[in-house]
Amino acid sequence: MTRSDSGNKQFNFSEVFGSAFAAAISTYSYHPESTYVSTPTNPHMFIGSDRTLSNTASVWGTQIALDTVTLVVKEFWPDVHRKLSHKQKSDVPQPANSNH
Repeated sequence: MTRSDSGNKQFNFSEVFGSAFAAAISTYSYHPESTYVSTPTNPHMFIGSDRTLSNTASVWGTQIALDTVTLVVKEFWPDVHRKLSHKQKSDVPQPANSNH
């Protein structure tokens, strides 16, 4: 979910479909096609392609998961940092010590 320009919640189409297209392009561009390799023990060894729908879905899922973790860390990092550094908010004034 994300916010639209008007401030309403809406489905994050650009994140989901953008990462799907990126996964498809990277899988098609960077993974080798199927081929046959000749070795001394197997002159016709077949090596399958990584250009599969399941591989593309795996890359897409990984991208969505990493983006989700990144967004959660960015959202809650100030709170985590404050807890880890043991800093307290100094917005509340401390009472003065008066010994009359």
